[in-house]
Order: sequence, then C-alpha cells, then structure tokens
Amino acid sequence: MANTETSPGNTTDFGDFVTDEEEELDLEELVEPWHRYDTDDNQHILYPICLGEVLNERYLVEHKLGFGGGSTVWMAFDLQDKRDVALKVMALGKRGDNETRIQDEIIKTV
Repeated sequence: MANTETSPGNTTDFGDFVTDEEEELDLEELVEPWHRYDTDDNQHILYPICLGEVLNERYLVEHKLGFGGGSTVWMAFDLQDKRDVALKVMALGKRGDNETRIQDEIIKTV
C-alpha cells in the first residue's frame, strides 16, 4: 500500500484498515488527517475521542458522524435521558471558539 502525504512532514498509513491503494484513497476522503490530533505546532487540535468513551459522565460515544475544520461530530447515547444524541466536539483554538460563538448565536435566535 502506498503512503499518502497529508501535510508537509506527515504521512498517512492506514495499515490493516485497507487492502489496496484505492481503498486507502476512499478512506482518506472519509477521515480527518491524523496530524489534526498532533499537539506539536498545531493551533487547532482535535480531541482524540475513543469509541465507548463516556463524556461528561453522561454520553457514551458510539461512532463518528463527521468532521470539519473546527470540530468532530459523534453519535452517542445519553445515559441520563436514555436516548441517542449527536455531540459536536470543538477543536481547541480560534476555529473551535468561532464555532462555539456561532452555535450560541443560533441557540439565541431559535
């Protein structure tokens, strides 16, 4: 399998998750770059959530729904209210702060 550059100095290797280069290219389109979780020289660090992790002693993370420039979105089960929820987890830095500000504005107007 070919390694694919994700940014200068960072190489992606999906190892056992793919069987050929075509699958690797498909996977690259679906997952955010690994370097987004690296704390070295990164102002927009994503929180490394693990499946099965319980956040805020309430939300059981089941799977990832998506990601963007300043956040990841996860399907979770609310252990308190006994229902499925989507959790948007903001990145550290200006992007995450901006998304939080936008979400607050939406909440005020809805």
